[in-house]
Amino acid sequence: MSFFSRFSVYFGQTSEPEVASEPEVALDENTRLQNIKENGGAEIVELSGNPSFFTIECLFGQNTKKLLISQLSNDSFNHFSSLEISKKPCELEIISMKDCPDISSLKPLQDFCLTQKVSSTILNLEGFPNVFDLESLRGMRTNVLSLRNFPNVSTLEPLRDMRPMILEISDLPNITSFDHISKMRPMRLKLAGKFPKVPNLDVLEVMNPRFLDLNEYVYFS
Repeated sequence: MSFFSRFSVYFGQTSEPEVASEPEVALDENTRLQNIKENGGAEIVELSGNPSFFTIECLFGQNTKKLLISQLSNDSFNHFSSLEISKKPCELEIISMKDCPDISSLKPLQDFCLTQKVSSTILNLEGFPNVFDLESLRGMRTNVLSLRNFPNVSTLEPLRDMRPMILEISDLPNITSFDHISKMRPMRLKLAGKFPKVPNLDVLEVMNPRFLDLNEYVYFS
């Protein structure tokens, strides 16, 4: 594995470096990021703790296969469409975003995928308490779709034309029906968590998944 193949960092670290001073560390870090950018980005970009857009911009590039981000700020996310990749179209192995309470819309993700012609084999979105709709996912293509913890989303209608082979939906307590995704017919389907407003699971007869996982589904009488 080359130096540029993986970059994983947690922003929010409170410990001080033992030898180098803070300006020296900052200079060294910026130089390292610029070197990665000039060499086409990192294959695996794994960031947490409110990473800056500058950091994301330096790490993401034509070499990137996996984009894994958690605790992203709304300000950094709003600049996503500015990310550039020279090789288009581009298919990533995975786009994963988790624990983003500051984000109120997924449109920057949609703009990024459309502008840079990016798709992903796996799309994993988890922990968006202030997102109220999934409209920005309409028309997106992915083989694996995982949506978890969207407490204020009330409908799955924007997903109706998606055709993932594997689908996981967990903890969307405000949706009232799964009927909008009845035509998906994924090979594997997992429903987990609480759906207190969904009266029944009759839609499963239409979807007819080959593998069905309801082990973590919470039933309400």
